[in-house]
Amino acid sequence: MMILMDTLTDEPDWHKKVFDETIVQNWRDEARQQSEDGLYAMIMQDKLEKGPRKPRDRIITDAAFDYVLREVDLPPLAPNIDDETMAEVKWLKYRDAILPDPKHFEDVDYAPKHGLREKFKKDGLQISVKMASIELTPEKSEFSAGSRHLEGEMNAKITAAALYCFDSENVTPSRLSFRLQTSSYLNDEIKTGQDSYNYLDRVFGTDLGIQGGLARSCVQAYGDVDTPEGRLLAFPNVFQHRVSSFKLQDPTKPGHRRFIALWLVDPHRRILSTANLPPQQRDWWTGSGEVPSGLMDVEEARAHRLKLMDERTAEKARIHWDSIDYNFYAALMVLFTDEL
Repeated sequence: MMILMDTLTDEPDWHKKVFDETIVQNWRDEARQQSEDGLYAMIMQDKLEKGPRKPRDRIITDAAFDYVLREVDLPPLAPNIDDETMAEVKWLKYRDAILPDPKHFEDVDYAPKHGLREKFKKDGLQISVKMASIELTPEKSEFSAGSRHLEGEMNAKITAAALYCFDSENVTPSRLSFRLQTSSYLNDEIKTGQDSYNYLDRVFGTDLGIQGGLARSCVQAYGDVDTPEGRLLAFPNVFQHRVSSFKLQDPTKPGHRRFIALWLVDPHRRILSTANLPPQQRDWWTGSGEVPSGLMDVEEARAHRLKLMDERTAEKARIHWDSIDYNFYAALMVLFTDEL
């Protein structure tokens, strides 16, 4: 029957003839007259040889199957997993590693060996000062948590920051959280097997595993600290920090939180400051004889301030620490591929 169908479809315009009832009836009559003798006698006699071979349009008989489908000595596609192997896999995945005991605590001398005040006594230190006030009202009674950020841009050369809350009234406590970027090549220093790094999560205070098919970000949380009125916090400008949310204690009355930020400029890389430029307030020079260039009024100064805030916002958006992942993911993929 298949040979007959091949013969019919090889004829010209066969796709049109199938709609002609007379021709179709002739095909039916011809098919009924076909003899099945010899249809199964067409056996593949060719031997398997090297190089490409065009398959024949023939029917393989039962006698040919013993030759074509012969038994071959090949390794299994999947490893044989016995109960002992499965038990070991579960133990490696779900075991709770025994952490070493911490060393005996010893006091750390945090006093600097050489103070910046003495070291840079001649040239002095450069400090940028920022004052901020967060005002809450019954209509706007809550301050949302800030974004994680570093202070300043590259040209500001800020190496350390200090925050001092000097006035807080009718607001709930607020905290300052810190985190630090870690090396994405941690796996090069600490060799672990597949899913055998769970204890490192607790040691380093970060997530090293894979969640939702994605590797974890290279960040280590350092906790947070309360920021009550009168407390000074100083830290190097390598920590991303974020102010937590707070709200009015008494929602019927206004409240505020006011603080001063001090930014230490890198003493080894000084920048232009008010020590190099005269006052730029235009009204300060009213009535003077000679007026220097570069003066501006309040409106122009506010425009520059908004531009600076936009630049800082763009800089914050550019710092995507979360996009840098641990390469444990690549290592796990290699191990997983080797086991397949």
